[in-house]
Amino acid sequence: MLKVSLCVLALAALGEGIMAWLTASVGLLADMIHNFSDALVALPLWFAFSLAKKKPSATYPYGLYRVEDFVGLAVVLVIAGSGLWTGYESIQRLIHPVMPQNIALGVFGGVLGALGNEVVARYRLSVGTEIHSHALMAEGHHARVDALTSLGVVVGLVFAALGYPVADPIAGLVITFLIFSIVFETGKALLFRILGKTDDEQVNEIRLIARGIDGVEGVDRIKLQWLGHRCFADLCVTVLPHVSIAEAHRITESVRHELLHHLPALVDVTIHADPFTTESPDPFHHLTAHHF
Repeated sequence: MLKVSLCVLALAALGEGIMAWLTASVGLLADMIHNFSDALVALPLWFAFSLAKKKPSATYPYGLYRVEDFVGLAVVLVIAGSGLWTGYESIQRLIHPVMPQNIALGVFGGVLGALGNEVVARYRLSVGTEIHSHALMAEGHHARVDALTSLGVVVGLVFAALGYPVADPIAGLVITFLIFSIVFETGKALLFRILGKTDDEQVNEIRLIARGIDGVEGVDRIKLQWLGHRCFADLCVTVLPHVSIAEAHRITESVRHELLHHLPALVDVTIHADPFTTESPDPFHHLTAHHF
């Protein structure tokens, strides 16, 4: 998947780069820089996914899935750098206007960039949804916005052809604004993921699956920790007080089995069985209650 993204965006960026040089369009240059930085995103993500394939060990009991999140933050910084560059070039062109040349060729370059980004967007969103990769789905939406910015370059060149050369650097500034909006949204989502934010929808899905297992009387605490596009879960289920240890273990293993089958992103789940009680407070946890 990452190889396809790299090839498509690199070819689109190369084509736009050649046409930006031939047309002297700062809007097309800005779009080329952005697309080229997006193509490079595939390389560190490729590295992160390769590390994530390594099985957990005694040294790294939770594997190396977290690398994907750190790579995502590095990617955000690269995109921010491309935004600074495109913003600088656009401001310089506003101060020193230059009429783009070979505008028809530039329009073709913008359309090429839009098509390349849309192909990559659909591919990333499809695969990201399938493997539950938050970073990959964000990149898919990112590529879709890039397709729109490429069309913005086309609009800028058309207005330049109509006698408004300032439209070209304005298009570059619009792209710069969109780049930094993507930096903000993607960076915020990745930061929340690293801090351990969990969506209620995911927790409710785990609760619903666990409650459907025969022998489970209730589901209490649920913790979900995402590392890259994989996650680990921790939850408490209640069982009837008179069941044997062996039966309680069978029930928790049934819950674990169902969760692993229904949640492809789940790497492992730890389940604690509590005796079911209607008393309040719970008499079984009085010894440790003061720690929480």
